[in-house]
This record gives sequence, C-alpha cells and structure tokens, in this order.
Amino acid sequence: MSRGRKAETISYGSFWEEIFNKSQGFYFQYIVSRLGRNKGRLSDENAIDLLKTLSQEKEPLFKERKISKVKSEEVKQNSGLLFELPENWVWCKLEEIGEAVIGLTYKPSEISENGTPVLRANNIQDNKIQYDDVVKVTAKVRDKQIANIGDIVICVRSGSANLIGKSAIIDREGFSFGAFMSLFRSRFNDYIQLFMTSNLCKNQINDKKSTGINQLTQATLRNLLLPLPPLSEQKMILNFFNDFRKNQLDEKREYFDSEIENEVISLHQAQIYNHQVKTEISHQLDLIRQLRQAFLREAMQGKLVPQDEADEPAEILLERIKAEKEKLIAEKKIKRDKPLPEIKAEEIPFEIPNNWVWCRLGELIELVSGQHIETTDYNEKGEGFPYLTGPSDFGEVFPNPTKWTTKPKVFAEKDDILITVKGSGVGKTNISNLDKVVISRQLMAIRTRFISRFFIHYFLDNSFDLLQSEKKGTGIPGISRENILEKLFPLPPLPEQKRIVEKLEKLMKFCDELEAGIRESKAQAESLLQVALREALEPI
Repeated sequence: MSRGRKAETISYGSFWEEIFNKSQGFYFQYIVSRLGRNKGRLSDENAIDLLKTLSQEKEPLFKERKISKVKSEEVKQNSGLLFELPENWVWCKLEEIGEAVIGLTYKPSEISENGTPVLRANNIQDNKIQYDDVVKVTAKVRDKQIANIGDIVICVRSGSANLIGKSAIIDREGFSFGAFMSLFRSRFNDYIQLFMTSNLCKNQINDKKSTGINQLTQATLRNLLLPLPPLSEQKMILNFFNDFRKNQLDEKREYFDSEIENEVISLHQAQIYNHQVKTEISHQLDLIRQLRQAFLREAMQGKLVPQDEADEPAEILLERIKAEKEKLIAEKKIKRDKPLPEIKAEEIPFEIPNNWVWCRLGELIELVSGQHIETTDYNEKGEGFPYLTGPSDFGEVFPNPTKWTTKPKVFAEKDDILITVKGSGVGKTNISNLDKVVISRQLMAIRTRFISRFFIHYFLDNSFDLLQSEKKGTGIPGISRENILEKLFPLPPLPEQKRIVEKLEKLMKFCDELEAGIRESKAQAESLLQVALREALEPI
C-alpha cells in the first residue's frame, strides 16, 4: 500500500459535481480493478466472513421459507468471467447481501391528490431522487413496498433501453415505488449504489436483458455479481468518494491507497479539462454562428458593400419583373398566386439604401409546393426520379437523394431553392443541382427567374429564426405558402446583388475555415480523453 499522497492542484471550475455524477461508476470500477491488480489487502478482515455472518442472520428466514437459500458456489465458478479482486474480497450475488422488492401496481383510477406518494423512473435524475413530480395513489401498499431511507430504487422496465438499471438512494420517508421499479434493501447500499452506476453492473444487465422488451427481471437483479470487500474497506472507499464528491479531499490523508487515489484524481482532472475545452469550443462555435448572422444582417440592410449610383434602381427592376411575370402567366407557363397585401409603413423593420426597394418575396419568385408519395411508390434502388422527403436528404449546399420514384407528382428544377416547410427543420434550405427532382409535402421549391437565387438563398438563411417562430399546427407544425410569399424582401439593384453575393461567399468561406479548425480541436480533445479512459480500464 502506497504512502504519502502528494497534494494535487485540481482544476475546480463549475463542472466538478456534474463530472463526478457522470463518472463515479467509472471511478469505482477503476479503483476495484486496480486494488485487484495489487493483490494485497487493506485490512485484516475478510469478505467471506462477512457473507457467513449475513447467511447466519438469514437462517431463521430460510427455515420459515420466507426467502430461498443462495447457491454461492455458482459465484465462484463465474468469477473468472470478471476480473481479479484483492485476496480478502469476494464475488457475490446481490441476493446474498440484501433483498429485492417488486414495485407497486396501481390503476389510473387510483391516482389521487391524497394517498401514498409513488416514485417512478422519471424521479431518478443523475443518480439522485427528484421529488417534485411524484404521483399519489390510493392503492393498497404492502409494508415491504414502503421505502426506507437508504433503500436503492432501480428502474427495471422502460420504453428506453438506456434507462434500465438507473438507480438512486432514497433519502426521505413515506414513499412507495411503481411497478416499473424495484427496490434493493441492504446494510451496504452506499457501496452497492457505486456498483450500480458502474459498467461492471450495466454490462451484466445488458447481457441479461429480456428480448423484445426493455426489462431487468428480478432474477437478473438478484443474481448480479458484485465485488464485495470487508466492511472496513467499504468504509475506506466510501469515505474517499464522499469527500471526493464534495471536492473536499484531505490532501494529508490516505483513504485506502494514495497511488490509486491520485490516479483517480488525475482522471477527474482530465475530464474536467475536456469539459472546459468542449464548453469553450461550443462558445466559439456560437460566436461564429453569430458572426455569420451579422454578415447576413449587414448584407440585407445594404451595409456590406458600397452602393453604385450607376446601378439601375431596384424600383425599375421590380416593375420589369412584374411585367415579365404577367407575360408568363398569360402564356400559362406559371400560375397566378393570390394577391399579396400592400406593404404598410409599420411593417418595415429597418432602413435600406435609396436605390433599393421593399417588396414581397412572392413578387419575385414562383413557389412550388411538394406532394406526398406513398411508401409503396418510392424505392432505394435508384429506379426513376430522385425523391426528396425532407431536410434529412439535404447536404451542406446541394441535396443527397436516398430515394427514387417512378410515380412522380411534383418536380423541382435545377437551381431551384429547396426550403423545408414542415417539422423541426422549417427554414432549412438547399439548392437543387439536379435537372429534375421530386419533392415531398415537407418541401417547397422557390424558382427564381428574375434575380440572383444566391441572394435569395442568403436572405432565407438570414430569415431562419423568423421562419422557425412562424411554425403552427399540432402534430407536425409547419409554415404556409403565405409565410414565404408575403415575406418582406429588401430588393437591391441586380449589380449590387452580385457584389453582395461575392462578398458573402468570401466571408462565409472564412467562417467555414474557422469552424473547421475549432471542430478539429474538439475532435482531438475528445479523442485524447477517450484514449486515456480506455487505457485506464484496459487491464479489466
């Protein structure tokens, strides 16, 4: 056993408890495996004696057939599947050291403002009990189903596989627990809870999960294999974890093994540093997002490039566009949309240059609404026309089709701007680089015959948050044709549109390069941490 742990300089930060709560199971498993590799002992006690004492205490219950005897020899046969323990520890089943109790079943009609408060899976958050969303029931509750302070409540059934096995120690009296929960009661629950948060426990649960349903059976729970130390050594480890959790480790004290303690502290420091790096990187990425928006905002307000008095005023351009649209309507090449409302002075959000003009987007574009195609009418074999069902088929700029159809309904053409109009991705855009592509009802195509499609594309990027705020409807909310057609649009002269687009392309490329460098740093930081954590548990 090592002596003289050096005082460590620890990066405290605001992440200490958050990282600890997520990592305590990992630290527990690391400590147990390292102690096992040392092949020594921390005390003169032996865990086998502890198991014998517990078995003797249960003997009256065995005789009364209230509980069944445990075949502890099975544990010894399976111990090779796990890893080596200190010589005075032992692998045991949970049922050898405690009792599992099935949760309370109740009917919806038994939920009441008065009654017994019942804990459910959603009450377990970050290995702690949250008591602010507890139902009360009038159902009959058995004595065993009333939890005691110190009992562990465990999620044993859920629609989400990730929730199975999550647990917490109850620290208030008077609660029961629901049918999708189980309770474990023993005198060693503080130590057992550390085990419950480790991959050593989670991997056993995953190996035994019922097929077809996310469930941890009572048999699997009772037969989980736990590395059991003598009582005094449990206390040593728990004292370390209790002070570690509060960031109040005594630098002059050896809790159980100073070398292992320092290794755990170093792992914790590495995780805190990585979290700080990721937080700073997220902040930098947010700043770049804000920078992009600032460039787009400046562009749409006519502040990004200087105006040229020689440019034809946008007002003349707008009149010419209206005349050309009328001609196409008369030739039945496009359809006439509903009349657009007049622009009122109070609608105008900002000033624009004198040679620009305010208009509605619908005055400049043709808007094509997509239509739904039944799943039986499209394929993933490349047969027919490409079919886009939503933003999941979008790339950075151009779409990446994954489906095709031989029964097309609505086509988008090459150079159309594709915009998402339903679901969480409302406002996301791509530019079609395909001669003909079929679009679903989740998309619309904006056809720009008269002005720069790239300028409109940047305008829509600038309007993303606004379009998101305009979503309506239950189920799958979305925006209507009117949300797009009636959008106020600051129209510059054609030559200035070109200058703005060229400038924005350079600025967006600059932002892309900044973002790529930051994301690379994030990936490197995460990779280094994963290597460190993997190496820490490699011998297991």
